Amino acid sequence: RLRVLLTREPETEGWSARGIRQAIEAPNKLVERLRAAAGLRAAARALCAHFALAEKALLVLAHDEQGEPVRALLLLGESRAAATAQDDPAAGARPQDLDEHLAWAEREAERIVERIGLKSEAPAVAEAVVIAARWHDRGKDRPAWQKAIGNPLPRKDEVRTWNPWAKSGQRGFDDSECGAYRHEFGSLREASEDATIRSHPERDLILHLIAAHHGWARPHFEPDQWDIADSISDEENAAVAAETMRRFARLQRRFGHWGLAWLESLLRAADYAASGRLAANGASASPAPQAPANAAAKESAA
Repeated sequence: RLRVLLTREPETEGWSARGIRQAIEAPNKLVERLRAAAGLRAAARALCAHFALAEKALLVLAHDEQGEPVRALLLLGESRAAATAQDDPAAGARPQDLDEHLAWAEREAERIVERIGLKSEAPAVAEAVVIAARWHDRGKDRPAWQKAIGNPLPRKDEVRTWNPWAKSGQRGFDDSECGAYRHEFGSLREASEDATIRSHPERDLILHLIAAHHGWARPHFEPDQWDIADSISDEENAAVAAETMRRFARLQRRFGHWGLAWLESLLRAADYAASGRLAANGASASPAPQAPANAAAKESAA
């Protein structure tokens, strides 16, 4: 969300913009577009395009002697497309590789924990949020889940490049391919086997944030939601599921009901922001860091 005060400049008849309770960056290109805007509506459109946000309201606060608006409040927020991209496992402005989405989510998590001061106050907890963002959707890399969103593995007689997707670029999910499987359970199981995460002081928190980023793992997963990766036994899945409940209880005692829910919301916000960026314009709004080396990530998950 963003609130912007728009003021008409008498000298140029254009507009200037100032964030309310939040500084906004206005590069020269945006400043020039605002100065050249023919009217209030044109200035609002320029800001929507620059921030890749939708106009929620445009309220005129003052008029000049001729009745023309000279000051207005512009309220910006995510479009419905962003919510669709977050809530629908397939939807997005375009197909998006899983590694790219994880890199975007990691970048958003880094930005969030720094801006709210968590990185300086509790660096290990902040790092846990970032690591969880880096891992949260790896459970989507399952042949059945990929087929369900329209990205099947190549046939033996096909020659084409294939990468797992985070988003397919279209709505719809064929759950006949993978049943009730929850990709966050698959992500949890993979992450629980990673040596770096296992040795992290906030291991419990990392794993819980991964498991709970769509609201499950509070406190459990149903058996039909367990991992569908090849060679994973029911016994292994059952052990992961049982530990999920014990972990939730430990973290509730440590952080409290609302404290843990707040920490969960940080990863959800990062995931939402990454999905919203794709929904807004189909491309990264800012340079994202390189995703972890694909080979290394898959080796640690194997």
